[in-house]
Amino acid sequence: MPRLKKETLVIRPPNGLAPQTIEVVWYVNAGGEFYCKIPDKVLSYFEDHKKYSVGNGSVKSKRNNVGDLSLYSDGLIYLQKLLKEALTAVLQPTVIREHVIRYNIESHVMFALTSDDCVVPNSGYPDAEWPGRVADELYGGHNAHSRAQGGYSLTVGAVAMTKITSVVGDNKMVDYDYYYKDGCHLGRTNPAEMLNSWKGFELPRNPKEIPYSDEAALFFFDLMLSMANLSKRIQEATFNQASLLQEIERKAKSLITPNPSLLAQQQSQ
Repeated sequence: MPRLKKETLVIRPPNGLAPQTIEVVWYVNAGGEFYCKIPDKVLSYFEDHKKYSVGNGSVKSKRNNVGDLSLYSDGLIYLQKLLKEALTAVLQPTVIREHVIRYNIESHVMFALTSDDCVVPNSGYPDAEWPGRVADELYGGHNAHSRAQGGYSLTVGAVAMTKITSVVGDNKMVDYDYYYKDGCHLGRTNPAEMLNSWKGFELPRNPKEIPYSDEAALFFFDLMLSMANLSKRIQEATFNQASLLQEIERKAKSLITPNPSLLAQQQSQ
């Protein structure tokens, strides 16, 4: 029977997955009936000798003269629509949901270490050496030629989230949504709600992540609480220059626990 044309049918799955396609060769017989062999990708959707209602028309399935399961209809549009429906059905995404904590801990500082692991500003201090290449990853990779902008800093941020992975064939799409453990964004009663009650920050594009647990959520909650308290203590004592000068005049103890070994070393000189 005459071959009509070859066509690529396209569907666009949900969840941002890549478009999916099937190639079909259309034929038309002497009676004006359109038909095609069913592509392997959607073969599991169809049964032999069955009639399918499609809009105002219909499509029937039967085997052609070489035994291939095929579709027949008096309207090409009905065949196209039914095959797209079949492709959509067989390519429904497999969706995997898992609870995770996405976090970022990042430090921008440079220092040297003495043989007894005492932190000092640089390797010019007695018995001091730079910590080596490991420090580049841990502390931002700063040196005299690549300085930490604005001063030294430590950044901590964490969020409890549901990781949603949608898979169709070889295509995978990952999305995230806030996780409140049966609570909501206004709640403060469970660890996930508590962790997500910290607002006013945004994680970088590719943060690290670990599986969610209540213990992990509380750990990061406490870590961020400590950061907030530390920031409050330092800023209240130093943001206003008059307060800063008073702190200096009073020779107040360091706002953060000082390095005793380094202080003793300086005082002995």
